[in-house]
Amino acid sequence: MNRSGKNITLSQVYLILNSPFYYGEFEWPEKSGNWYKGAHEPLITKELFDQIHLGRVDYKGRYGSKSFTFKGLLTCGKRESSITAEEKFKLLKDGTYNRHVYYSCAKGKNRNCDQKDINETKLIEQFSKYIRSNSDVSLSNELTRTITTHHRIVMYHLGTRGIETDSIRPLTSYTEYVIASSNHRLMRDLLER
Repeated sequence: MNRSGKNITLSQVYLILNSPFYYGEFEWPEKSGNWYKGAHEPLITKELFDQIHLGRVDYKGRYGSKSFTFKGLLTCGKRESSITAEEKFKLLKDGTYNRHVYYSCAKGKNRNCDQKDINETKLIEQFSKYIRSNSDVSLSNELTRTITTHHRIVMYHLGTRGIETDSIRPLTSYTEYVIASSNHRLMRDLLER
């Protein structure tokens, strides 16, 4: 339950399981490499955090090339050309940047394709919506094992905390976890299988 006495949502569980802060450590300033032990009481154990993140490695392409989650996996629905990706940065008022990735038709088969670009965030939302409504999709044995393992971990840890688990569907739960993790390798693995 949260501070207001309501049950926490599944997305809040993912946030807790993906942040070192909730096992009692934090980095300050961010990306500095300076880690501190918090004075707060941890919600999860370091062992649980490590168990969930075991084997997670962010994908970096050859020679430092950029990695785009959906590039090479999709084709333009109108012209059957490949899809290309581009990243753009927007300067915010506080001086930081917001990164956006857009996918568009590479126009290899028709230079006059009129399909509009799509933001990666919207593409992920569409993918997630598709999975929620089509949980009977065919999966490889390897992905099925990964989803089963993830489901067992989630069910065990939610069950030990008395959290309702009847409505959790394994594929949907794993897909939401992958999306929340923002891990390109996990997302590509999910899409390719």
